[in-house]
Amino acid sequence: MKNLYKAIFSDYESKLSDDEWYLSKKLAEINDDLNSMESFELLPDAIDTILELEDSLLIWYMINFMISIYRKVNTTEVHTYLKNNLKDFEKHIKNHDDSCINAYEDLCKYLRIE
Repeated sequence: MKNLYKAIFSDYESKLSDDEWYLSKKLAEINDDLNSMESFELLPDAIDTILELEDSLLIWYMINFMISIYRKVNTTEVHTYLKNNLKDFEKHIKNHDDSCINAYEDLCKYLRIE
């Protein structure tokens, strides 16, 4: 799945100039095509992808993608992979702009992470 994210993010700026909803549509397509369990299983790759990204816009999109997965699955259960990587995840997010931090705070509120 990480390769799929990389393919979506490849040259995304020019793709956004053609379609401002490009990233939203592509990430939604991934989630829409899967059942709840399959969506939940996307979380480890999404987390790893975020940890590898340095582009704040892409991080913001991926955090919101994670929120959409949790909403689809209709759970506030924190995925074990996120629990195990929460400190690194939070540290990485806090090294980016306020939009990433705000998206992370939204994720934490949804999951009731303090």
